[in-house]
Amino acid sequence: MTRPKSKDAHELFLKGERAFNAFRRQKLDESRGFFEQAIEVERQQFGQPYPRAMAELVYVLVTIHKQGLHAAEEAAAALEKAGSLAPAAVSADPDDYNNHWALGFYHAYSGASDGPDNARQTYQAALQMFNESTDDLERKPALLSDMGDVLVELGDTGAGLELTWRAVYDVPPWYRWNLANAFYAAGKFAEARDELDKIGQRPPVIGQRPERRLRPNEKGYFYPALPLHAATLARLKQRKQANDALKAYTKRVGQPEASKLLMAELLAPPHIFSDRDAKRYHVAWVTDLVAAGALDLLDREALRTDFDELLRQLKLLKIPVPGAERRRSKQTKRK
Repeated sequence: MTRPKSKDAHELFLKGERAFNAFRRQKLDESRGFFEQAIEVERQQFGQPYPRAMAELVYVLVTIHKQGLHAAEEAAAALEKAGSLAPAAVSADPDDYNNHWALGFYHAYSGASDGPDNARQTYQAALQMFNESTDDLERKPALLSDMGDVLVELGDTGAGLELTWRAVYDVPPWYRWNLANAFYAAGKFAEARDELDKIGQRPPVIGQRPERRLRPNEKGYFYPALPLHAATLARLKQRKQANDALKAYTKRVGQPEASKLLMAELLAPPHIFSDRDAKRYHVAWVTDLVAAGALDLLDREALRTDFDELLRQLKLLKIPVPGAERRRSKQTKRK
């Protein structure tokens, strides 16, 4: 990889990594600012690009686009900037697998009809470089977990499960979250639930028994995994527990942001309608979230335009809406 010459730029890069949080708008904006500053400082002081910071900035920009926490115009502008920055990072340092990974991440959520195929091809190149890397400090399993998670969402369950499984060893909680998502997509719902349960297990101290597992509504539980927990429980016919998980998520994140985040999960990106495998994953995911009661937790007034579009998509994808089913049943009885 091309290392920065500027110590100031490197410090800003590290601040960008520490600030990143996909579930807080303020943290996304802070992370973006640090990476943009790192790129600019390296350019001003030494007249060269900073490819690794460019790649990380791509990840932040695409996350801004897909999370639904920013206004539509801001999200669209972020994706457009990522679209020009991602290939520039690869061009500046084509031997760094991290840059190819960022380009693949952009392709996956670009909304282009060929986006999923381009993402798969780019990830293959990134994975080959990763496997051939001899610098253990640069072989970050986080990238394997991220690539695996995106491949799962693109319908490549086998490859996604293999990568996320490989990445899981004495891991931060979101690794198990991605592995659980791969199990979920593969139809292994009991295994998905088991991995999600391990997220809430405090690690044991050597020579002592493991502490009891944290419940989803307790402080300290890894709350970003709660929507997946809810979808998994809904698929296992544990509807009350599924709804409780979503309510705990709303309580932890706060109603306004939880509503936006759930809406972003429920709305289909453009490639869903042109890529069969990605569509299959999305339909299953949304069906289970709806069954868990996600629609009842949305702020319909604040998200009126998005909610109308969501209802249109649910009808188009033939995903049942519980309230609509009850209304249809009442109308039938009246007849």
